[in-house]
Amino acid sequence: MRLAIGLAIAVAVASAGAPASAAPSTVPQVVQTRNALDFLGSAAVSWQNQFGCSGCHKQSMTIASIGLARMRGHDDAKPGVLETLIDGMLTLNSGQQADGCFTLINNGAESTEATTFGGRGLEGYSRAFGAGKDSSLLAAANCLRSRQQADGSLLSDHTEQPVAEGNFITTAHGVYTWMRAFDVSGNPAYSSASSGAVIWLRGQIASIEGSSSSFTTQDKATLLAGLGQSGAGPTDPDVVRMRNVLAADQLSDGSWKIDSTTSGGNGYGTGLAVFALRAAGYDRSDSVLDRGTHWLLDNQQSDGSWAASFWVGATPSKIAPSMWATLALATYPSPLNGVRVDGGASATISWTAVDGASSYDVIRGDLGALAELSDRVDLGTVTCLAPATASLSTSDGAVPAPGQGFFYLMRIRWATSHDIYGRSSGGHDRIPASSDCAP
Repeated sequence: MRLAIGLAIAVAVASAGAPASAAPSTVPQVVQTRNALDFLGSAAVSWQNQFGCSGCHKQSMTIASIGLARMRGHDDAKPGVLETLIDGMLTLNSGQQADGCFTLINNGAESTEATTFGGRGLEGYSRAFGAGKDSSLLAAANCLRSRQQADGSLLSDHTEQPVAEGNFITTAHGVYTWMRAFDVSGNPAYSSASSGAVIWLRGQIASIEGSSSSFTTQDKATLLAGLGQSGAGPTDPDVVRMRNVLAADQLSDGSWKIDSTTSGGNGYGTGLAVFALRAAGYDRSDSVLDRGTHWLLDNQQSDGSWAASFWVGATPSKIAPSMWATLALATYPSPLNGVRVDGGASATISWTAVDGASSYDVIRGDLGALAELSDRVDLGTVTCLAPATASLSTSDGAVPAPGQGFFYLMRIRWATSHDIYGRSSGGHDRIPASSDCAP
């Protein structure tokens, strides 16, 4: 038996982080995405451990990023990250209450703003990781239904620039929460709530077009993202209108400001715009999206984050400046979708080209030698079939003995660096014990 281990289990993905000496622009996008996710997960866990409460956007947007990345074929987060964050978001003092609503601070009043963020995290968890928290999702959806205005909106009840401000992000998060609640329950009340929210969002476009500088990038981007989540795409006239609004705001370097009061763009504003365009169905054939994506890749720091430059409001946590940029990169499918094996006695192993990779390593291993340890997956002694090949395929004439099986893994190389052979579903790096392709 031969086996090609696909990315969902772990083929070539990002290592724990690109070498500090590597310029971000030289690293393949799929690796930069992994670095961003690793940074965000680590920063959110550290924040939760320090403050011991549910942090509104800290856990929820990190969970949403991890979930979306998984759905797009990227590796799972490192061990314990997801479990720690979902537990903290739901159970710590300012987490979800018995009636499904969330609070903003320990023992504080229940908040629409906090509940929309909590619902967004639960939506991402439900789509990517299954029904384990769906009762919490439905409870949050019910809380938000009880707070929805007659015009369909969800009113913000907390201002903390730039993360919490205005009714656009709350209403758009409501769309995400209610649509997933309908998916898992079939209850038409959730579909009705979502439809009402979308009607409200569409109704705000003329005001934005008439006075664009009065609205933040978050207002505009979350409006567009809400439309995209509802199923509207690039042929929808309102989507086109909002795409053009964002295009008019884009700076010459490809970035977006947080709002009109600042003098430059950053990962927060740019991540919002890129995420919204992707949510609405645009790809990099759109020049606005392509330039924004290039800016994110070129301005990522070596630890996977984005700087809090041109910030608005109080000094942010490490999470806020990078969370939308991470979510934006996670919208792109991983090209590491799995090694394919075809043929009989002499097998052909092939894979998809990875943008930014200069060459590829391919190894063969014995399924019986695989061992998941506390800190890694031990691949055992492997055979290097194709060291640093520029080709997209290689062959293997070896045949496993009866009752035994082979696995094949690929990793990418770029410049003077190389990736690892991926992670297990538990988040452990896959590492050969010996006979790996030369570093």
